Amino acid sequence: MVQRTDMNERDLYADDLMGVNWSDWLSLDPTDDELTAISTDPGLYRVRHRDRDGLEYIGQTGRSTRGRVSALARNVFSEEMPFRDPHTAAPCFWAVRDRDGPAFEVSTATPSFATHDQDRKGLEEALIAIARREIGESPTANFGRIIPDYSQSGYRSDGYVVAPSRRERSNQTPNPVEDQFRGKTSTM
Repeated sequence: MVQRTDMNERDLYADDLMGVNWSDWLSLDPTDDELTAISTDPGLYRVRHRDRDGLEYIGQTGRSTRGRVSALARNVFSEEMPFRDPHTAAPCFWAVRDRDGPAFEVSTATPSFATHDQDRKGLEEALIAIARREIGESPTANFGRIIPDYSQSGYRSDGYVVAPSRRERSNQTPNPVEDQFRGKTSTM
């Protein structure tokens, strides 16, 4: 067994994290027209928010990396919180954008040693484990999580989507029963 000693495991934003050649950080906002620079090969991606610490998400796809990231971006910047499909992390990103602004960036990689699903998924899991070690918790949107004061939307087939943004509701008296069905967690 060969042990690698040249892997960067500390800087989650580095262009050589885990010995992988990561792209530059690009705006996730589809109107910035930067997503066309992403490869259409299967690969990995990580998302950060410029105004928050840590990573928001680490993901992988066996299809087009550009297609997967673009689907996420379209939903993150929609007017209403999106359904959990086609990207299960989109509602969490939408909530972060609603609360903290739209400063998301994405970096991608298509390493030759992770072209098979099992290898790519293993690398994704290793990256999440390193993020957990470095920041003390999983990336914000991994594992179906969502930030406090928000609830996940359902899947499109369930028809469950959440209410208007927190800012639009800030002057209204909380109604816990209504909020439960609209996807917001009220704090009375």
